[in-house]
Amino acid sequence: DEGYVYLACAEDTPDAISDAPIVGAAVGVLRAGPGRFTPLLEANGAPSVRKCEGLALDADGKGAFVLTDPDDPARPAELCRVRLEGPW
Repeated sequence: DEGYVYLACAEDTPDAISDAPIVGAAVGVLRAGPGRFTPLLEANGAPSVRKCEGLALDADGKGAFVLTDPDDPARPAELCRVRLEGPW
C-alpha cells in the first residue's frame, strides 16, 4: 500500500507562532482507510519531549532518523535513531 508517513510534534502554546515546551511527538502513516500513529518514546520508555522536525525512513521501513530542533541557539540539533516495530 502506498501512503504517507508523517512526524508530529505538539507544543504547549496558545498560538501557532510561539515556541513552548514540547508535550509529545508521534510518527504515523496515512493511507486509504484509518490512519495509524504511535508516540515516539525515549530509550527508557518515557514519551519523548524532543522537538522533532525531520524524518528520514530506512528503505525497509523498520527504522528512521529523526532530527530535532531544541529552539536554543546554545544547543545543537540532535540526530536520533528510531526503531519502528509492528505493521505499517
